[in-house]
Amino acid sequence: AVKVKAELEEYTQCRMDELAKVEAEQKANNMSEAEAVKATAEIEARHIREQAEDLKVKAESEVQSLRTRAQIEYRIIKARAEMEVLGLKANIEADRLANFEYEAQEFAAK
Repeated sequence: AVKVKAELEEYTQCRMDELAKVEAEQKANNMSEAEAVKATAEIEARHIREQAEDLKVKAESEVQSLRTRAQIEYRIIKARAEMEVLGLKANIEADRLANFEYEAQEFAAK
């Protein structure tokens, strides 16, 4: 009975050691899996940051392009307005000159 009890305790201790070994391996595997998930998440986060930076650069470029286009359109509109004002001034001067010539002719006719 003592021998059987000793064998049973030895068997139990051996099984406990094996269980502890399996639990340690499982814990190590879980840690490795967690590290792999973390590394994957870091890679994905870096990729997303790079994409965001690319989009930011593209957006800034588009904004600059729109600003440039707006400045060009503003200059064109301003030049057209100035030309129209000059045209109106020329028409006014031409009318004045025509009126002056008409009055001069009427004065000369008297």
